Amino acid sequence: MKVAVIGAGPGGLVSAKYCVAEGYSVDVFEQNGDIGGLWVYSDCVDFDENGLPLQAALYKGLRTTIPKELMEYSDFPYPKEMQACYLNATEVLEYFNNYADKFNLRPLVKLRTRVTEVSPLEGERWSVKAENLVDHSVLCGTYDAIIIANGHSEEKVIPNIPGKETFPGTQLHSKDFRKTKIFQDKKCLVIGMGVSGQDITKMLLAVTDKVFASYRMEKKLSNLPQNLIEKPCVSRIQGNQVFFEDGTAEEIDVIIYSTGYDYYFPFLTKECGIVVESGKWVRPLYKEIVNIEHPTMCFIGLQYNIPVIGLFDLQARFFVSTLNGHFPLPSKSAMYEDYEKQIANKRNLGIPIKHTHGMMTKELRKEYYEDVAATANIARLPPVIINIFEKILEYRSKGEYRHIFFKVVSDSKYRMIINGEKEFKPIVNDNKLNNSNIINGRHL
Repeated sequence: MKVAVIGAGPGGLVSAKYCVAEGYSVDVFEQNGDIGGLWVYSDCVDFDENGLPLQAALYKGLRTTIPKELMEYSDFPYPKEMQACYLNATEVLEYFNNYADKFNLRPLVKLRTRVTEVSPLEGERWSVKAENLVDHSVLCGTYDAIIIANGHSEEKVIPNIPGKETFPGTQLHSKDFRKTKIFQDKKCLVIGMGVSGQDITKMLLAVTDKVFASYRMEKKLSNLPQNLIEKPCVSRIQGNQVFFEDGTAEEIDVIIYSTGYDYYFPFLTKECGIVVESGKWVRPLYKEIVNIEHPTMCFIGLQYNIPVIGLFDLQARFFVSTLNGHFPLPSKSAMYEDYEKQIANKRNLGIPIKHTHGMMTKELRKEYYEDVAATANIARLPPVIINIFEKILEYRSKGEYRHIFFKVVSDSKYRMIINGEKEFKPIVNDNKLNNSNIINGRHL
C-alpha cells in the first residue's frame, strides 16, 4: 500500500510512523524547509521565503501552555532527566526531530514541496500533484490512501471592524507577532484573549506601561495585572481612536488580532467531497477523521481545546486500523448516521458551527478519546492525560499557571506541585495519594 501524508508536523510524523510500521510505502510532503510544522520558527511574516503563506506561528520567547507530559507520543516519552514542565519552542522542536530520527522518518519527507492538487481516482485511489519549490518541477503520484495533517494555522481570521482601514498605526495578526522590542512604549490593543492572546499580552506588558485587551466577557479572566485594561468588543475604528461596545474609546498605536484561523485545504478538488463550511466545519467526516465520501482519506488533528499530541497519535492509529483490516469501516449510510448523531449532539449542547471541532467540555474530550479507541478496538489513551488537562484549564482561567508542575504516577493518577520553583521536585513514599495537590511540599 502506498500512502501520501500532507504535512511533516507532529500529526504527519506520527501518521507516517504508524504507516511504516505496517510496511506501507510512505511519502510525506512538507512545504517548509524542515520538519516540525508550526514549531519551526521563522522571522518571516505573512509569507515565507518562497512567497507562500507562512506556516509557522511562533514568537520569540514562546513556552508551551500545557505540561510536556501532555505533549508526548504514546511510545516516545521525553527524557527522564528533563525536569522542566513547560518547554520552549526549541525544546519541543528537538523532541519532534528526535522522534523522526528514532523511527527513521526523515528519508520519507519531501521538504520544500507544496501539494497543489489532490483528486480521487477509481477504486478509492488518489492522484497527488505537488511542486518542488526549489526547482519548480512538478511531481505526480498515485496513492492508495491520503492523510491530511497540514494543521490549521495558515488562514488567518481578521474581523471586519468598521473603519479598520482608517487606522494609521500597525495592525497585525497574532500569527505575525515575533518580538516585543518593536512595541516598546506603544499603546497596544490585543483583540481576543485565548491562550495566545493572553501570552502576547503578558509579553507586551514587559515593554510598555499598559495594554488594552478586548474580548467577549461571558467569562471574565481573573488575577490580571493592574496595567492590563479589559475592554469589551470593538464597535468601530476612526483614525487612531478605537471605540468599544460600552461607549468608551482609547487612542491606540498597535492592534494585534488574536482571533484564530479558518480551516484551509486549497489543494482538495471538488470531487474529494469535502466541504469547509464558514471556514470552521470540515464535513462530512466519520469520527471527525475519515472522509465519508472517500474513506481512504483522513484528517488528523482538526480538533482543538484538547491535548493534541495524544489526539494525533490516537487518530493516526484509528485510520491505519481501517487500512490494515483491523477495523473494517461501517457502510457509508452507517457512517453518515453516526456523523449526523454526533453533530446533533453538539448542536444540542449549544455548540455553534464555528466551534464544531472544538472540544468545549470535559465530557466531550473524554467521550471523544474513548469513542475513537473503542470503535476501532485500539489502545486507549491514559485517562491521566485528560485529568491533567482539566486541572490546567482550571488554573489557566484564574491567571498564571506555569508555576504548577505535574508528575504522572499511573495511567489515571498524577501529583501536582505548586511552589513557584523552576524545577519539579518529585514527592516520594506517598502511595495513598490520588491526584493529590501539593503546595510548597505540603499536602492539601
